[in-house]
Amino acid sequence: MSKRLGLLSVCLAVLGIFCYLHEAMAKTWFLPEYMEKIPNTYRNRVNESGGTPPRPATECSKFKDSAGNPLLAPSEIPSGQICTPYPNAVINKNCVGNCKCDPSKFIYNTSNCNGNYKLGGTLCSDTMQRGTQCLCKTDVFPYVINGTTCKFPDTAQGTCSDKPANKVHYKKCYADTCWKYSNLVDKGDASCKWGCPSYVDANCQKCLASSCYTDDCHLYNHPLVSSCKYGCKTTSSTICTSKCAECWPDNCRNRSDNKTEYGCDKYWADCASKCEKGTVCTKRDCKAEGYTQTSCPANANCGTACQPGCGDTTNYYKYGTCNTGYIDLETYWCNGAVKCFWDGSF
Repeated sequence: MSKRLGLLSVCLAVLGIFCYLHEAMAKTWFLPEYMEKIPNTYRNRVNESGGTPPRPATECSKFKDSAGNPLLAPSEIPSGQICTPYPNAVINKNCVGNCKCDPSKFIYNTSNCNGNYKLGGTLCSDTMQRGTQCLCKTDVFPYVINGTTCKFPDTAQGTCSDKPANKVHYKKCYADTCWKYSNLVDKGDASCKWGCPSYVDANCQKCLASSCYTDDCHLYNHPLVSSCKYGCKTTSSTICTSKCAECWPDNCRNRSDNKTEYGCDKYWADCASKCEKGTVCTKRDCKAEGYTQTSCPANANCGTACQPGCGDTTNYYKYGTCNTGYIDLETYWCNGAVKCFWDGSF
């Protein structure tokens, strides 16, 4: 009986020591907050007494950072955030707190990226959402220059540039520049049948309605009708009547030919082939002028003959004198060689 009591006493003693140690171990890992100020050397010494090391996620979260948020193990730092180390938060473990998005990378937030912009790139959230880019809202500025459907943006309606700048966005954008003009028509349309001098510009293959040709004269390299001295014989076309394909060389079509059977005294200055003033013939009355003879004796000096003209080539002569060496008989004009004879004075 005494042996049994002694054994029981020993067991109770051992059990008491075990309970004491167990209680001491439990208190080691559930230190009050003021114990967090204890230097690492003391904490290490306490830890050396034995027991299971704390798990990082579980143990770090038992402590708060300056903002009152649970601490994190380094492996638990959210992507993009940087944190302040708390080396004494847990025995032999570096925990972190006061985590926030890296301001050198996540420079945009809802205060400096709003309105026509939205956060983009890599996103990060702490007290607010942040991003590495600030992008234009594509529902407001849907166009970017792409060389096909968007070559000529309408900058007057506003632009938007992504931040950091890499693309400019536009509200309106076109494949050509025709949007800048009004009253445009296609070349060859019914309202622009004969085309136009030139397109409105090199990037808009259309014509201003007001500049369309009203005829086809631009197709012909002919002089103006007004430049033809004697008028236009043939116009460039039935449509183009202001240009002349062939001018009249003279004005003969408008001139009459007044030449008579006796000739022409004057031809038209603008028509050399037609007579402006024909010759009018009035016969000369030779007999009335004393030219009564129709022949001249061989030995007589008859002088200049008189021709009536107007087609009558008869020569009429006046009484004259005998040639030298011959005399006039009976005081009248030599009537042929028979009447004139040699007087012997030579």
